[in-house]
This record gives sequence, C-alpha cells and structure tokens, in this order.
Amino acid sequence: MGARTLEERRALILETAAGRFEAKGYAGTSVDEIARELGITKAALYHYWGSKEELLEGIQDRALALLREKLDHLNEEESPYETRLEATVAAYIDAVLENKSFVSVLLRDFVSSERTREKQRAFRQQCRETLEKEIAAGNARDSDPEVLTLAIVGLCSTIANWYEPTGRLSHEEVKKVYLGLVTRGLLPLPEDIPEPGRPSVPSYQEAPRPPE
Repeated sequence: MGARTLEERRALILETAAGRFEAKGYAGTSVDEIARELGITKAALYHYWGSKEELLEGIQDRALALLREKLDHLNEEESPYETRLEATVAAYIDAVLENKSFVSVLLRDFVSSERTREKQRAFRQQCRETLEKEIAAGNARDSDPEVLTLAIVGLCSTIANWYEPTGRLSHEEVKKVYLGLVTRGLLPLPEDIPEPGRPSVPSYQEAPRPPE
C-alpha cells in the first residue's frame, strides 16, 4: 500500500471494502478478496482492521460522519439557496453523490451495531429539527415532520443505488432533478388549493341528489 500513515492505510482499506461490499454484498465478499485487491495479505489487513464485522461498522460510521459533516458545514458556508431547507437537501444529495459506496453500504440491509443505529437515529433527528424550523418559518408544507424526514432521506438516499459517475447524467444534473422533486413537493400550497386527498368540492356522498 506504499509509504502511508497508519490512518491513511486504514482509510484505504475501508474504501476498498466499501466498494466490494457495494458490488457483491457483505456476505458475498471475503476478506481475502479485499486483501488481494489491495495487494496485501489477509494477515496484514487484520493488522489494521480486526475483523470483517469491524470493517462493516467502520464503513457505516464513516458514511454517517460524512453525511453529518456536510450538514454541519452549512453554517460556515455562504449558501446559493433561498431557504435552509433547500440548502440542507442539496448538501445531503452532495454527500450521497460524493460518497456513493459508503452510503450504499449504510443503506443496505446489513447487520449494524446498536451504536451505529443510534448514530442513524441522531442523524435523522438532526434532519427533522431542520425541517420543523422550516415548517414553522412557512418555508415548507405543514405536514408530519417525522414522515417528511423519512421520505426526504429515503428518496435522496436511493441515488446511491443507481448513480454512476461515468454515466449519462452529471453530479449537478442529478442533484437538480432530486432537489426539484423534494423542494417543490414540500412548498406550502396556496390557500385555495387543497392538500392531496382532500376534495376541493363536496364528495359524492354530500352532493345533492338529482330530482326524480
């Protein structure tokens, strides 16, 4: 792996394992395969990461750290977006696109530790608090913030399942599509337009019967 520091070698192994788990799944990937791709022995890999399970937890934790880092930096950067909601969604999409393998592994139905699950809950709570503030400010539709948070995170996270950096759409083009879907869907409706599922005219049960 060349003349690298301990942390750089651990990070390289983690990145390689994330790519393998993304492509072949956790169960379908052996530590031998990861070691071969890196050009080291299995014993050498275990010197940096104690087990395959530890690798998986490291990938999941790294994915969550990268996602939270993007959101935390919003306060330090000048935003081109009109609302905090747009800036938050855009930052989340950027984090998914820039760390596709890590996020993909995080989203898969792999076993995760209680510590990792607690970090996931804390991240969703951070997203929910932002959404609640935007609803209170009138920048987002007044709907259940927990449901909206799960919907937004779920929708944007799916990018990791199909996006290819060398594909037809660029990073910015994908972000534009998803950002439009989310933010337009959350904009407050004008007062004369009913919420979906709420009839704007009397239902057929309430309509007057025609004369016989």
